[in-house]
Amino acid sequence: MKILIVSSTDYTVWQFRSEFVATLHHNGHDLTVATPDGPYVERLKCLGIRHLSIPVNRFVGSFSDLMYPWRLYRVIKQVRPDFVYTMTTKPNIFCPAVAKFAHVPQVCSVFGGLGFIYAEGGSMKTRIVKSVARKMFRLVSPSHASSRFFMTLIDAEFLDRITEQARRSPRLRMNHNFHGSPEDAVQKFLNAIEPGSYLRPHRHPDQEELFFVVRGKCRFIEYDELGNVVLEQMLDPSNSCYGVTVPPNNWHSLVSLESGTVIFEVKPGPYIPLTEENFAPWAPLRVDSTTLAF
Repeated sequence: MKILIVSSTDYTVWQFRSEFVATLHHNGHDLTVATPDGPYVERLKCLGIRHLSIPVNRFVGSFSDLMYPWRLYRVIKQVRPDFVYTMTTKPNIFCPAVAKFAHVPQVCSVFGGLGFIYAEGGSMKTRIVKSVARKMFRLVSPSHASSRFFMTLIDAEFLDRITEQARRSPRLRMNHNFHGSPEDAVQKFLNAIEPGSYLRPHRHPDQEELFFVVRGKCRFIEYDELGNVVLEQMLDPSNSCYGVTVPPNNWHSLVSLESGTVIFEVKPGPYIPLTEENFAPWAPLRVDSTTLAF
């Protein structure tokens, strides 16, 4: 089967659907991913996935939005897919109508979230964009269409899969994100951390964090500005100690003490990559002979 996957970012496909696309490819489907160019395109190609570049403005831009359906149509006519799978807001809005016009037999749109506009304040521009988005969602989701919403079952098998990925990772840890995109108002994910994984002490200047141990055991460590330990807390559900909240601007780290440890983390969005000034200057940069002593 020819399958076309459309997203507004290569990051979203890689971060949330890499296992899915790899499985489709492994099962013999003719798979094409259409996203704007980005740093994760080469990783997708390494999985054996064909990539087509399709520019899209992820934010509000009238001219580019008018051009986007035409670009989608050209990609669909080039690929001639039997099935189109869309994710993220603009592909979910525009692609079903374009695919129908191009006589694609089947279309599936996956909504991981409603988009960053629903997390913003009540400015006039935001209210107008929300109103337009709601109308567009209704337009591409007719009342006779069947809708399915899939939950994620978090059981032992699910945790084992993430743990196995962590064991194979050079960093000995692996995230599984539940939020739909880096811009979501709430960032929530599981973090499988194996013993020996080094989480360099750091801080989040404007974000509070929640750590909740789902299984396993770890040590939470809080530091002062000079690197002195001011708090050590064992997090171990078997001893009725489940997690901690971390206020903004707090130097901290975690040490996994048991194989199979998985932590549920929550922090406000959007995702903000840490800059070097928010990593502890008194801690080792990477895993080396000094890390164990530290």
